[in-house]
Amino acid sequence: MGEVHEHQSTIAMLRARRIDTDPHEILRAEDIPTRRHEWTDAPLRCSDCDAVVQPVYSPPKERRPPVRPYFRRKPYRDGGNEHEAGCIFNIDERIRVISDSSADTLVRDRPRDGRPQYRLVLPEAFGPSARYESIGGGSRTVADKLTTVLNTATKIAALIEDYADRDVDPNIEWVAECRGERVPWLHFLYTPQRIFNLRSRLRPDGTDLAHPVAVIFLAQKSPRNKSPRPRSDSYRAASYALLPEPDEPHQERLYVTGKSDLIEHAFADGLGRFYIAYGMWRRSTHQFLDAPRLRLRVDHLTQVARIPDTIGSVAPTRWKDWRRTRT
Repeated sequence: MGEVHEHQSTIAMLRARRIDTDPHEILRAEDIPTRRHEWTDAPLRCSDCDAVVQPVYSPPKERRPPVRPYFRRKPYRDGGNEHEAGCIFNIDERIRVISDSSADTLVRDRPRDGRPQYRLVLPEAFGPSARYESIGGGSRTVADKLTTVLNTATKIAALIEDYADRDVDPNIEWVAECRGERVPWLHFLYTPQRIFNLRSRLRPDGTDLAHPVAVIFLAQKSPRNKSPRPRSDSYRAASYALLPEPDEPHQERLYVTGKSDLIEHAFADGLGRFYIAYGMWRRSTHQFLDAPRLRLRVDHLTQVARIPDTIGSVAPTRWKDWRRTRT
């Protein structure tokens, strides 16, 4: 585990309130370069709570890239002036809530370049189910840890998307750790509008990834069994958007496959819901597929988790609008 350090966010805000006007005037960060002198002594507050904020502006200089103007919480020498608990800009509190439920799988590391860094520690990837029957009670510990990790990853993903929806950079670095190796967050977790990136990483010859990854998707399709004989294997499928290319489809399907009873159990909450699936995704063919497709073969129930109602019922706009949003 990494060395723990406190951090206090100075999250950039694009709006603030001037409270000496009636009604309160909403100030925009883009106006800071031209109007900041008007606000020198004006009482400015966070757009979402009563924390005192101040405009920040760095004029363009030679050999230095321009910095976008923003508002930030004004630090007090004696402390205080925190964003309120329910404020969307109280990212310290929002991360604390996620960390408290992570069973120590989310570790806060030493800041890098002034940016707080959080690391999600992953368990070993699951392989054939026989491996887990052979290791006895230890498999339960690994399974429980994976469930916790997927729930934590989902909450982090929702947090990131929430700020992206607001065009706000929380100035935090997220990474995952697998077998002692650190993995950039965007190479570990793929939200619906980014699944095409995983497809691009994998060649259609079934080349394996170097580490397991997690994919969030909206389950949309299951097989129609016209035969009276039960299937030994089953699947659930989801559509995702591709980059527009001439004479190429605009979207493709991914498949999560496995033993029928396992798939039925993992997706017991039905279609039309968001799930997260973790493991060694491949781009390959299968008995259900007529061409190479993104596919994950699951061997353990805990490789798939339903996105909690608190997130799934109000899924970030970018997840729902995956046909148009690809960043």
